[in-house]
Amino acid sequence: MKKLLKFITPAKFLSHAIEVANQLNRKFQLRSWKKNAFDVPAPTLVKRAFLRKFGKTDVWIETGTYYGDTTKFLAKNSNFVYSIEPDKYLAELAELRFAKNTNIKIIQGTSENEFEKILSRLEGEVSIWLDGHYSAGATFKGEQDTPIRQELHVIKKLLDKFSIINVFIDDFRCFDPENPEYKEYPSKQFLVDWAEKCNLKWTVQHDIFYAFKP
Repeated sequence: MKKLLKFITPAKFLSHAIEVANQLNRKFQLRSWKKNAFDVPAPTLVKRAFLRKFGKTDVWIETGTYYGDTTKFLAKNSNFVYSIEPDKYLAELAELRFAKNTNIKIIQGTSENEFEKILSRLEGEVSIWLDGHYSAGATFKGEQDTPIRQELHVIKKLLDKFSIINVFIDDFRCFDPENPEYKEYPSKQFLVDWAEKCNLKWTVQHDIFYAFKP
């Protein structure tokens, strides 16, 4: 028994527990999605298939680590992932979970403070998953519900550094400031106008706004 316990590290136990919970949640999401006539939001596994298909770069930046599930997925499909998490507890949890993953860097801090620091150090090719929106529960709520305006401003400012750039913005349905629940979000048209000003092509699939260099 002692020999067995020696190999069950806190990081392994945490990762296993999260994966079991995720398996149950994935089944529930698929059933709910089908029941709702495949309306948004799409299940996580559908969104990740979209990211894998179009985010073929060596480096990813993720905002909003949460429990690190998408972080883990991105790390399996790229060489390196920078993940920004403003909540101190969630960041520490992710650091514990990925303690042995040399291609994952967890940055504890707000996207407003950390995103530009990371993006300014990179060049060439990058994919960006912007999912740092407040969505109740354990997610972080700062001075605003979403840092998307600042994030897009930074991307526009540094756009010329990159030959390939893929920008994925989750929860497109929430960009509806006329809805009191999402009053702090910019409009869907704001995202479209930003992409067109940056000369980026764009599309919306599975509740994800996707902009990219043609």
